[in-house]
Amino acid sequence: MEATYDFIVVGGGTAGLTLASRLSEDSETSVAVVEAGTYYQITNPLLSSTPSGAAAFVGSSPEDINVGVDWGFVTVPQPGANNRELHYARGKCLGGR
Repeated sequence: MEATYDFIVVGGGTAGLTLASRLSEDSETSVAVVEAGTYYQITNPLLSSTPSGAAAFVGSSPEDINVGVDWGFVTVPQPGANNRELHYARGKCLGGR
């Protein structure tokens, strides 16, 4: 299947979606948004349908990473946090995190 767009926005975080929204206000313009992550509701059906599931994988532990929707950034040891390495949640899903 082939598709053509007037604009392709790479990154579906808050800035990318705002840009895509503004570009698409013109009904003559077609816009595609490309995001790196997986479809969270398919890869995590239980968490995505449970109200408290949104809190999963957002802790500071480096083990709190969902590779399908998180880039997996971990800080260097932080002196102010007892030299712990901390998970720095950065989403690869629509809306960011």
